[in-house]
Amino acid sequence: MCTFRDGWGDLSKLNAKLLAISGDYVFSHMAWAKAEKLTFPLLQDHDHAVAKLYNSFNAQNGVDRRTVFLIDKDGIIRYKNMAFKPAAKEDYGALRAALEKLQAGS
Repeated sequence: MCTFRDGWGDLSKLNAKLLAISGDYVFSHMAWAKAEKLTFPLLQDHDHAVAKLYNSFNAQNGVDRRTVFLIDKDGIIRYKNMAFKPAAKEDYGALRAALEKLQAGS
């Protein structure tokens, strides 16, 4: 999340909105978001309903995987990374390239 916080200014220039979703309890992730000064909404999915819909829930250990989805204004998934690594420049770069491609096509 902090990688997105630190780099979001660059990606927001591509007319994108970021919504983060956490499987943690609402009070713990709200406190964490405030402490980390997140500049985007951190939504709560404690029952993992959204994670299950997007195949991001790991039933073996009961937690959500770190995944990234780029969804266009019509609700179509245009990019996904099912094993996003926040510190990996190639993952962040692939997301940026997908955003640029989506912007060029609109």
